[in-house]
Amino acid sequence: MAIWDIKERYNLVRGNKIRGDRGVNAGGDGDIDVISHVNISSTGNAADFGNLTAAQSYAMGAGSSSTRGIFGGGDNQYITIASEGNAAFFGDLSAARAQGDALSNGNRIIFCGGNSNKNVLDYNTIATLGNAVDFGDLNYSSRLIGSTANNTRGIVTGGLAEPATMLNNISYITIGSTGDALDFGDLTVARNRSYGSGSSTRGVFMGGYVAPATSNVIDYITIASTGDATDFGDLTVARWGGQNTSNNIRQINMGGSNPAVNTIDYVTIT
Repeated sequence: MAIWDIKERYNLVRGNKIRGDRGVNAGGDGDIDVISHVNISSTGNAADFGNLTAAQSYAMGAGSSSTRGIFGGGDNQYITIASEGNAAFFGDLSAARAQGDALSNGNRIIFCGGNSNKNVLDYNTIATLGNAVDFGDLNYSSRLIGSTANNTRGIVTGGLAEPATMLNNISYITIGSTGDALDFGDLTVARNRSYGSGSSTRGVFMGGYVAPATSNVIDYITIASTGDATDFGDLTVARWGGQNTSNNIRQINMGGSNPAVNTIDYVTIT
């Protein structure tokens, strides 16, 4: 099964599990409103897609169905994936926050965590415009977290607890129901802004920030089980905030900060 992902270039939109071969990223540090896209199965530079309704950085995350992508945080916005163009207003989060993440299974998008030590989980049905509603709570409070998902289970990883504690937590939820997150295991390295993607079976998390330096660590989990992450390999350039997308076979990591880089890396997920 092929998968789309909607992701940011530096620090905006993070989400998972969309069917197809187009990866879309948007926004970033410095309040950027650019949306661009790549073909995951090939190699090459990103091309222009359109613009956000307003320039944003450090927002919530993103996810999509096979046809519609949603960018969350501030005003939630959406695009039609198959056709280039500007984003339009979708709705609001149930609790205002930034610096969290999002994941989706193609039907629902779940917004996870955020600043001010939020443990909020809320969700939208992607096909229906409107405000997010309560899903449950994370089992820990964090911002700058990572996430990924398959059709059934969502995974939330790592992050930063105030005032400056790096976390190695991995938690999971069942996307089709509502309820609180449960413990899954631990990352190989405690870090924040290590964003993820993967396949229907494996979640892969790339890079991050481990005070006082950036990280090139790649680790992975098997989504259907529970347990600690395992080493996968290394990025070509250590960085935090690089956004990930996949087509179920290949995962790419786009941009990031070390300081800012525009590198796109890829791995074969299996």
